[in-house]
Amino acid sequence: MKLLHRHHRAHRAGPPLISRPNPTGDEESRASPTTAAAILAAADPSGADWAARQGLPAYPGNEILYRDRMIAADAAGNPARVHAAMAELCDVLETDDRAHRVHPDTLALYEELTSKWAKHSTG
Repeated sequence: MKLLHRHHRAHRAGPPLISRPNPTGDEESRASPTTAAAILAAADPSGADWAARQGLPAYPGNEILYRDRMIAADAAGNPARVHAAMAELCDVLETDDRAHRVHPDTLALYEELTSKWAKHSTG
């Protein structure tokens, strides 16, 4: 949990806001990594994943956004999506060796989340 708190503090200096059309069409809503963390905190993992994915075209390989996706997948109870987010990040970074190309905070979060799910599956 300590790593999750540090991750959310890192959002304060995240990438610029990303616009999303408002369903009513009368104004735009804004999404950013900070918004992703807020949506996740409001128990909307799919919304948090959506917000993180909106930033990836502008910031491919942004590990904060991938961490948001991992946290959202974990909150949704979907460990396969945690693995998929890491695999996608490694594809973007063009690496098979996570230990040498992925930021230590991202690796630590991934290991924290996947070890938690491994414990659940073994009883």
